[in-house]
Amino acid sequence: MSRNENRPLDVLTDDRTLTRFSGDMSGYKIRPTCVAMPSNEGELIRTAKMAYERGVVITARGGGSNQSGSAVGRGMILGTTKLNAIIMVDREIALVQTGVWHGALMKRAQALGSIVPYDPSSSSFCTIGGNVATNATGLRGVKYGSVDRWLRSVRLFNPRFGILDSREVLPEELAQGLMRLKSEFQEDSEILATFKARKGVKSSSGYNLPAILENEEPGKMLVHLMSGSVGTLGILTEVELKLITAPSQKSLFLSLHHGLEEACEAVPEILALRPSSLELMDAYGTKELIKAGWDLPEETRASLIIEFDEDPVQAGKALMEMLAFRSIRTIEIAQPERRSSLWRMRGEMLLRIRRAYEDDQHRFIPFADDLAVPVGQLGPFVNDIMRLFEKEGLMVIIYGHVGEGNVHVRPLVPSDGWQERLRRLASECLRITFSHGGSMTGEHGMGRNRAPFLIEEFGRRTYQAFQELKQLFDPEDLLNRGAMLSSTDLTEGLSFEP
Repeated sequence: MSRNENRPLDVLTDDRTLTRFSGDMSGYKIRPTCVAMPSNEGELIRTAKMAYERGVVITARGGGSNQSGSAVGRGMILGTTKLNAIIMVDREIALVQTGVWHGALMKRAQALGSIVPYDPSSSSFCTIGGNVATNATGLRGVKYGSVDRWLRSVRLFNPRFGILDSREVLPEELAQGLMRLKSEFQEDSEILATFKARKGVKSSSGYNLPAILENEEPGKMLVHLMSGSVGTLGILTEVELKLITAPSQKSLFLSLHHGLEEACEAVPEILALRPSSLELMDAYGTKELIKAGWDLPEETRASLIIEFDEDPVQAGKALMEMLAFRSIRTIEIAQPERRSSLWRMRGEMLLRIRRAYEDDQHRFIPFADDLAVPVGQLGPFVNDIMRLFEKEGLMVIIYGHVGEGNVHVRPLVPSDGWQERLRRLASECLRITFSHGGSMTGEHGMGRNRAPFLIEEFGRRTYQAFQELKQLFDPEDLLNRGAMLSSTDLTEGLSFEP
């Protein structure tokens, strides 16, 4: 099918469709005016142009797995899951439409002896376009980083400039605008200091201004500006990714600890061994393993999952020696079924805790779900977070990509006064995070539950730079309004209902 096949596109306004697309995994319930599901680029362009010319806000949406409230909105929901062609894939490169499921692309790559390097837990129900929009990472980010690292080119529709392809010459006005911003930002000591201080902190917060500062060609800037932009600069239609050869060997270990602080203190030394994955589970994860038949010491209150895919035998020996006196016990997981069981446990963590604890009066509402700090700050940071929820008398479950300083903090929020409690806890969690030099989102991306705090994380001058970039691409603010630059209260549109 050609990119621009010309055929009519239904814009859906029936109650069932509008209700279905009113929510995602963030808890927001915002009813759109209409929903469109283009099957090719031509349909997408015509539909987006029609909406933009009528002043209708456009929210691009992939699989709806977003936890920040950036896949819902008033106006038009532009679903991309029918743009699902794998255009080309070989052992080194994949060119896909943005509605392709991450898991589907991974299977195609694996059949050729390769892998998609970044590996989100939601692989089976998240799209490549959504991955780019949120700058997704996943279980092996400690070695392979986020999707941004593997982006080679992008193709997108912008209502102001039309189709933009990073492999082609960009419109003169856009290219000049990007170079003007580069010149301005390079001369601004406050902006430079802000991003210098953030080096080494995993973040999907705000716009990726280093894409402008660190690249000389407007096309390259465009590629990496899309990472983490949550559909506010343009609507992606194609993405080109670099693939890598699948590791031939892996080793996997489970390190058991008395508590979160002890586990976090071991992380910097483990990183020196170059693991491909370094994940944290608190006492809940341990209990689930015991329920599944694992023979683990009762005093275990935290565990680290450690994987090596480079010189795995030697690295494993070094790990066992290192943790001999820094853990209750460290176990090598050699059996394939045990490995699968452990990764399934970690990958399904959110779904498991929701099934176990949520009811009509209690919910895990995402607001501190993706905090990230420098690895050296992990121990004190986790202690501060735990003290906060102990003071509040709330149960909290903590897990995540601890090798990158990225933890998913999941407090169980009661319905009584939940909105005011949420405002207070979000503000306090982010105050703690920022005091440790961290970011409010490591990989889940921007959205309605984070936008009000963006200026606090970056400061007024960098926030103004974000506004300048948005003005260049979307002066009418019709692309995913409220998902990036907004002071709207985080509880507006948020529902306690599942």
